[in-house]
Amino acid sequence: MKKRNFFRRLLWCALVSVICLGIGPYAWSGQSVQFNPGFNLFGYPVSAPLDYYAYDLIYDLNSSGDVTSIQRFNNQTGLFETCTWNNGQAGGVDFPIANNEGYIIHVAGDAFQYTFEGDPACETITLKRGFNLAVFPCPGTGYTSYSLLNDLGLDKVVSIKRYNPTTGLMQTCSWTEGVPAGEDFPILHGEAYMVKMDQETTWVPTLAPEAPTNLRAFSANGQVILTWNPPVGMIQGYNIYRSTTSGSGYSRLNYFPETAPSYSDYDVTNGTTYYYVVRAVSFSGMESMDSEEANATPSQTNPTIIDSDITSNTTWSLANSPYTVTTSIQVASGTTLTIEPGVEIRFDTGSLEISGTLNAGGTETNPVVFRSSKADPTLGTGQASGSLKLTAAVQCFNTAALKMPHLASIVKTALQRYPTAR
Repeated sequence: MKKRNFFRRLLWCALVSVICLGIGPYAWSGQSVQFNPGFNLFGYPVSAPLDYYAYDLIYDLNSSGDVTSIQRFNNQTGLFETCTWNNGQAGGVDFPIANNEGYIIHVAGDAFQYTFEGDPACETITLKRGFNLAVFPCPGTGYTSYSLLNDLGLDKVVSIKRYNPTTGLMQTCSWTEGVPAGEDFPILHGEAYMVKMDQETTWVPTLAPEAPTNLRAFSANGQVILTWNPPVGMIQGYNIYRSTTSGSGYSRLNYFPETAPSYSDYDVTNGTTYYYVVRAVSFSGMESMDSEEANATPSQTNPTIIDSDITSNTTWSLANSPYTVTTSIQVASGTTLTIEPGVEIRFDTGSLEISGTLNAGGTETNPVVFRSSKADPTLGTGQASGSLKLTAAVQCFNTAALKMPHLASIVKTALQRYPTAR
């Protein structure tokens, strides 16, 4: 097998790490691709690493499966180039792997999945006259072969073919009397297609993503916290817009797209009502339509005192945060205490015992915080106070959504879901 430079791979891993850690405008967790026995039409689903070749790809894929060959159609020569795998060694043509063309992957063994780490490359695709083994990255939800025919144009494209891995048959879409005909199959990111062209043309991923849904705004002292549900499909992130007038006058708050479905706005004035919308952003930079509008009025509030048991379903809201527990409190059996993201619970003395259900809706950026109310709540100084007793069902906790600094004790019994607190 042809050996690759170790330092080149190390450089690529470093670059990917910078992106995935959020030190840039993008964040992407990678994409898992299933390879089936026999014939696979494949498009490299994330930005191809620097100086990455067929030998590298076949070596990587064979760490998870049994790939016998990778083929590429060379538009310049009109011939197929083949990279092979025999007895643990790569052979044949070591062609470069790119994001603007497709490949044929032959699998000898069982189906397997391989995860490609990095960001999708939503590139403009050039289609040559004649046969093309083409990809159409970041096509958008609901994009089909009929849509692609219309976008490429009646005078330019002849037909589009897709290999259906379920049936093992080719699906074909073409024109009949100027109208798309044949099978209207999906155009998917990470798949390749056989496209016959009468003229050279380009295809640009122009579909905007769907809008986020269920936007909610929570008010607090000197801040507004937003949460929403992500849309279906691949996106780069979100842009957040704010106005002091409902329905108009929105200004964008963030510079780079936000990658989490939540946002904290600290540039607010208590007593002023703010109106927000959120737009999803595709990897090609296109924005969705506005989400539904949500509004909140930040205000400074005194702590909400909790001094009696909770015997009916109750919500602790961000608008009334912080909450101060002044005695031993129990959430009764059969009762649910729901805590909104960003809420802080302080303990003077006593405890909060969950005999019913605790549903804490914290997020990575807006965790639910349980803490001592003392001025210097450091363990070992006598300032730590209070205890949290979790004896029944706890929902929606994760290590980023739950913080418990400096409580005197935390008791966990018969807990369904509870991570290491931090």
